[in-house]
Amino acid sequence: MPTWLPRLTRDDSGQDVVEYALLTAFFGVAVLVAWTSLRDAVGASYGGATAGVQGLWDPPPPSAAPPGGP
Repeated sequence: MPTWLPRLTRDDSGQDVVEYALLTAFFGVAVLVAWTSLRDAVGASYGGATAGVQGLWDPPPPSAAPPGGP
């Protein structure tokens, strides 16, 4: 058995870095999922508001007479 293998299994000097990297990756994925969900909810809300506002005001047709005319 190589001499470095038992030493490698007992050495935990880089364990914290790996744990922090995994934790950061987990939080990154969680934020990405939350952001996507929030984006869809806000888009649906604004889409419904826009659809409701579209027919509220219909401008009058232009008249044939120029403004200030007879």
